[in-house]
Amino acid sequence: MKKLMALIVVSALTASAVLAQVSLGGDVSSFFIPFRSTIDPDGKVKSTAAVQDSFGGPDLNTSIYIKGVSDLAGFNFTLRAAYGDGSAGGAQTVRARPDMYVWIQPHDILKLSFGTMTDDTLAGTVGASDFAPYVLDPGKIDRLELGDSQFNIFTQFNPNAEGNDDKKSNLYAPAVSAAAMITLTPLEGLFVGAFIAPELFGSNGTKLGDGTDGDFYEVERIYKNLQFGVGYTIQDIGLARAQYIGWRNVVELAFQLTAIQDLNLDFGVKIPWIGDDSKNDEVNYNMHRDYQFSLGADFTAGEFNLLCRADTAFNGYNKEKDYLNGFDLIVYAVPSFNLGFAKAGLDLGFEYRGVDKKGGEDIENSDGMQFGAGLWLERAFGAGVLKGGVTGRFPLEWQGKDQNTDIFIPIMVSISL
Repeated sequence: MKKLMALIVVSALTASAVLAQVSLGGDVSSFFIPFRSTIDPDGKVKSTAAVQDSFGGPDLNTSIYIKGVSDLAGFNFTLRAAYGDGSAGGAQTVRARPDMYVWIQPHDILKLSFGTMTDDTLAGTVGASDFAPYVLDPGKIDRLELGDSQFNIFTQFNPNAEGNDDKKSNLYAPAVSAAAMITLTPLEGLFVGAFIAPELFGSNGTKLGDGTDGDFYEVERIYKNLQFGVGYTIQDIGLARAQYIGWRNVVELAFQLTAIQDLNLDFGVKIPWIGDDSKNDEVNYNMHRDYQFSLGADFTAGEFNLLCRADTAFNGYNKEKDYLNGFDLIVYAVPSFNLGFAKAGLDLGFEYRGVDKKGGEDIENSDGMQFGAGLWLERAFGAGVLKGGVTGRFPLEWQGKDQNTDIFIPIMVSISL
């Protein structure tokens, strides 16, 4: 009996230890726009209001995760959901995407993860403002990231977890429904990662490529489209990284400088090549993406902070080069100051879109400019953040047409637990 009791106690303690390493958390964000004034070029005014995410889509964005971790293995389940379809009079729906993977570390330097996952170990480190989509119109930006602008510097593993099958866009990437990620840390400061995705889908749910037995895909296609990245941390200097993204036909190089106190400087370059002209391989379609150069900086001096960045894209073309993308430049700056009771800031954004060419000739009305600004206050309340202000998109010409003036009063609530 004593042995049995001892066994029960040991089992209970072991179970408690395991359960203690299972964690639950998540984050939720939403915007209330109590007032928006839209003034068209003729001076006609329209006043509206909305509740939405920062890109004008669903009313509420959330992600909830459950993580189980032991010393050498674990699992992660993340449910990303958005409520509301964003269309006037439309039925309210919940759109959800689960990310689930298991991982094991059979050796100190080796980690294996299977399922669906993203990894930001090497990703760009200077991002965007929450108010960026109310300062610049995201509907005009299709060749650079605005909301996740850190990825203009260097892309995360699994470039676009949601998928985007607009082949005219420089941001095209299929959604990944199953993948394996292998990481190595053979030396101090060195990180090597390979992201291998057999199952790729367009955002319309179409599988890209024929399977065998419903779940096996051609090895040549899978490994041609893999993502492989290397990063090395140079102590007291910075982080150098490089990667190949097969399904985007691009090589990326970046360097994060950390040697200067209170300054984070991150610079990235993307070098593309033309894809395959194969009807049976929709991932590697016949397109040469833009070259991209991006620079981001985050500087703090006492209570003052300045986040600023410049992103460029240019010279994307198709096989015959009869259509050549013009120069695209986005400049964004966010100076802010901690007032003690809250943080006050200013958003300034500008985009210049150069003239595209077809057959060597300029395409009329393919260029444009947009500009915006905003003032805001932000304060934390426990695990939540309340941020509100006034922003405006001001009239500049875009592709041969005069633009509306848009004034927003965005109020954001964000909670992370």
